[in-house]
Amino acid sequence: MKKDIFVDYATLDAEIRALELKKAEMKAVIFVELNELDAKTIENPYGKFTIKKNPKVWTYPKKIVGMAEELKLAQVDAQESGEATFTQGESMAFTPSKI
Repeated sequence: MKKDIFVDYATLDAEIRALELKKAEMKAVIFVELNELDAKTIENPYGKFTIKKNPKVWTYPKKIVGMAEELKLAQVDAQESGEATFTQGESMAFTPSKI
């Protein structure tokens, strides 16, 4: 196995993280500008920028929360007793060195 691939991967990962950070910063600025313009969508030669609604976040009454907790306990019991089954795949993870 070529050792260069590990160096290349680590370098690319660092570059992607830096670009993702820059993208998030730019996205925040664009979001503010769209709100200042009172625009939900702006289209230009580079693409379309749209403010969209995030998924709803629900808050449940105590009765329902209690039922969910009971379900979680029942799930743990089924896992421990062997009644529940599972599948588990594999993937590769990369943790960059702190240089």
